[in-house]
Amino acid sequence: MDFRILGPLEVWHDGAHVPVTAPMQRAVLATLLVRPGHTVSVDSIVDQLWGPQPPHTAQVTIRNYVQRLRRVLPEPVLETVAPGYRLAVLPDQVDASRFAGLVEQARTVASPNPVRAAQLFDEALHLWRGSPLADLGDVPMRLVHAPRLEELYLGALEESFEVGLRLGWHARLIPELTALTNTYPLRERLCRQLMISLYRTRRSAEALTHYQHIRARMIAELGVEPGPELRRLQESILREDLTLSVPFIRVNAPAERPAADPPPRLATFTGRDAELTELRERFAAPGPVVFFVHGPAGVGKSTLAAQFAHELAARFPDGTLYVDLAGNQPGAPATPAAVLTALLGSPHSSPGSAEAAVRAYRARLRGRRVLVVLDNATSASQVLPAIPDEDGCAAIVTSRRPVAGPDGTVHLHVDALSTKESVDLLGRIVGPRKVDGEPEAAAELAELCANNPLALRTIATRAASRPHWSLAAWVELLTDPGRRRTELADVLGGLRVSVDQLARGGTEAEQTAAELLPRLQHATELTPAAVADLTGWPETLVGQALEELVDAQLLYSPTPGGYAHYGLTALLDTETPATPG
Repeated sequence: MDFRILGPLEVWHDGAHVPVTAPMQRAVLATLLVRPGHTVSVDSIVDQLWGPQPPHTAQVTIRNYVQRLRRVLPEPVLETVAPGYRLAVLPDQVDASRFAGLVEQARTVASPNPVRAAQLFDEALHLWRGSPLADLGDVPMRLVHAPRLEELYLGALEESFEVGLRLGWHARLIPELTALTNTYPLRERLCRQLMISLYRTRRSAEALTHYQHIRARMIAELGVEPGPELRRLQESILREDLTLSVPFIRVNAPAERPAADPPPRLATFTGRDAELTELRERFAAPGPVVFFVHGPAGVGKSTLAAQFAHELAARFPDGTLYVDLAGNQPGAPATPAAVLTALLGSPHSSPGSAEAAVRAYRARLRGRRVLVVLDNATSASQVLPAIPDEDGCAAIVTSRRPVAGPDGTVHLHVDALSTKESVDLLGRIVGPRKVDGEPEAAAELAELCANNPLALRTIATRAASRPHWSLAAWVELLTDPGRRRTELADVLGGLRVSVDQLARGGTEAEQTAAELLPRLQHATELTPAAVADLTGWPETLVGQALEELVDAQLLYSPTPGGYAHYGLTALLDTETPATPG
């Protein structure tokens, strides 16, 4: 079998075309084809087909699509593997994998044998049939994967032009380079190659005109000047002292205005030594760095990300792009297009389509060292288009529930502070003398706040405004659950957002989880069997709902099959839930 995604999705078997006509079946197949041989979870497929607001029947619909696909495909290559599905094919059976293999071979021989490299690049580029996944319609996975595949193609195309320039093919490259720079006017490398080709064919004036065109376009659309390499090339052509060393050199552009500045460092930042050590170790490793940080509401994920972003500032001289995706707020989550528009942050103009926004965003990052911080995400479809794949760039994404990232992503769970760290945080706000004078009360106060940094800051700030109250008085006050709800109303409001997001979820398990949580307030044993006895609901459904509550960071699981409250979730007001139908 032969699968093709470098253009409209096609399936071939023994040289004959196999039609897969239903659009959403094609989309399911595409989500598996971008990771051939790997298991893709049902949740990931749902997210890639519908985004953060799928229909209630999404998982059942996916099963139906898979059953129909199996009837269409002439070989039994579509396997069910927990927690999802896998396309059991060799990489060479997918054109994108063959393309990557040929490009890698071409790179290997480019220096000793440029003629052979040109042949291999040509063979790879002939696999390209147009816009990848072009016939899938407006599904989130296309916005994520089509620009990535297009970038692989354009990168290989640029490398093939470098080989052509080494071989002296300047005149023959001009028509194709001219067409491509019209199609992709923000790609500085293509512009540079066209300028070199024009200069070497005695067309210096045209080369300089082309530079002015790209400069005007970049200022208008991105708000930045061309990079130093392109500016030096223009100066060399003006002086007519061009030696034009052909190999492309990546350089850093001047720092640009970011989408927003990360939140400032907190003077009272406390603890997190282990988490910061892990972040530092990962950022010291070679290659692109993508770090996803998740944890319950108020635990300090955003604070940790901001603290580390400031620490890393010198490593990313081209700036930090920060966007708050507001996943911790009520309302619909930010769309991928809105995230990209915020990252571009150009006051001059905005891209017309989501695909244009992706291209403009990648053009802005090209050749630069930028740290991207995406705060308070809710789903992979929101953030994947904004994850940079440019060497020298990095990304930190924070979220409450774990979010699946690209291959190579490192995930870090942030939990509550230790008692010592909590007491230290109290001391930084109310004053160390007060904490040192009442150490037992300070520890009790930390426990009443469940060692949650946001809750601790809230109470410590209130305590600082009442300097004549003892910490013991605050402990007595907060021991009453009703008063504790009042004092921590803002913190609990953040938890309710997570419950509301579950209630609006696309699966029965998510909606059941939202209805189940209030019933667990006084439960003494949290296991699927015990909760099923408590509610009268099916044990299988209860087990799925408990897992959803863990993913939403409203419960945690200390052992397989066992569950427990995060300290503050037990404070959420009890509501009378409906029985799942």
